Amino acid sequence: MDWDKPFPIAMQTKWSAFYQTPLKGTIIPRLELNGALLLAELVNKVSESWGFRLGSCQLWTDSIIVLSWINSQQTRLKSYVLNRISQILKLTDANQWHHVRTAENPADVISRGISAKELLVADLWWQGLRWMSNQNSQWNASEVQLIKDEEIPEQRTVKLALVIYLPLTKLFDPFSNWHKLVRSVAWLLRFIRYMKLKKTIEYPKHLLASELQGAKVAVIKWVQRESFHEEIKSLETNKELLRRSIIKNLQPFTKDGLIHVGGRLEYSNISEQQKHPLVLPARHKITRLIFEDRHRELLHCGPQALLTEIRRMYWPLRGRIMARSVTSRCVQCVIYVKAWKM
Repeated sequence: MDWDKPFPIAMQTKWSAFYQTPLKGTIIPRLELNGALLLAELVNKVSESWGFRLGSCQLWTDSIIVLSWINSQQTRLKSYVLNRISQILKLTDANQWHHVRTAENPADVISRGISAKELLVADLWWQGLRWMSNQNSQWNASEVQLIKDEEIPEQRTVKLALVIYLPLTKLFDPFSNWHKLVRSVAWLLRFIRYMKLKKTIEYPKHLLASELQGAKVAVIKWVQRESFHEEIKSLETNKELLRRSIIKNLQPFTKDGLIHVGGRLEYSNISEQQKHPLVLPARHKITRLIFEDRHRELLHCGPQALLTEIRRMYWPLRGRIMARSVTSRCVQCVIYVKAWKM
């Protein structure tokens, strides 16, 4: 055989059908889809050989499912169907495809089985549908209702992913002052309560002390859940902390959703806050804001006094490093030291 010459159409059809039909058993709609792809490839070869425009051809199938696939949203179909529909639409247009009744489909004469004697007088096989030789307006085409997109078979399962977005991250970035941050969060929490209660409660024009304290708790709770997510999950389920946990040696426990330091100070005669201070992560912006605020309140004290005062309520990890960093970067302290040395 001369491989440089094009195959006869019948041989090309046979090879294409052999290639497209899967070896394993498959469902009938997929086989009909392979037949539609084979028809599109065959018409493309004939149009190239005879030199006519492929867009002028009209293609027919008796499968409503295949027609629905061709006219559907391709992105939702499974890969097997999607790849073949893409090949069909690459060669043809969806408007070229029409439906023909099964009783009028010449291909079914052979596919359903027929004797040689009956085949000799089978006009549908030898001559096709007579009305197809008329003008397009006189065609007796079958108008069918296509299957809705959400009901078409062979669709991929839609998987929903829940993305948790923490809006407080954006809220904290612009602030460089702990008191301003707390007041802003307090106003925001008041607004949320106001909307939840359907505006049935009246608030004073100023913030209450309880609201400011609630805002502080909310900020610290968010900071801890951001930095100690695994630890909180383990503590709330009464599981032992991982060995790599940086707060394991603090004997932490949770109370009202906050991580506190445990240990033998529980039996001392000091305040509850000093017994079980709140854990703060190292090198966190909120931790630095708290240190800077307390440093100003104590009239720019030194790092040791600053850390001691902080530990009355909080237990910052690597607190000594943070205290030295805050005092060394304080502009007023630097100016005062330089002026004193002069």
